[in-house]
Amino acid sequence: MTDESKKREPKLRFVAVVLAVGFCILFVGLWWVQVVSSRQYQTNLETQSYRTVRLPAVRVVACLVLPAIAGLSARYIARIYRPPPRRPEDEDAC
Repeated sequence: MTDESKKREPKLRFVAVVLAVGFCILFVGLWWVQVVSSRQYQTNLETQSYRTVRLPAVRVVACLVLPAIAGLSARYIARIYRPPPRRPEDEDAC
């Protein structure tokens, strides 16, 4: 490139500098999270890896109500018609 073309493109140079600074900021932030703060994330991982889950007890009312509900459930009867198999001599009769 000649000196004239370099003088005509200060906007392009500005965009390149802004992008370079942005990538540097992203790289430093990634390094900070991965290297510097790793011990903090490790301790958070260890404290959050075990949880106590409380489940409510099964109530006796379910034993009394479920048979009544089961009597109200829908029942279906499926009837399928299958014609009897044809004999080979029946086909010749046509």
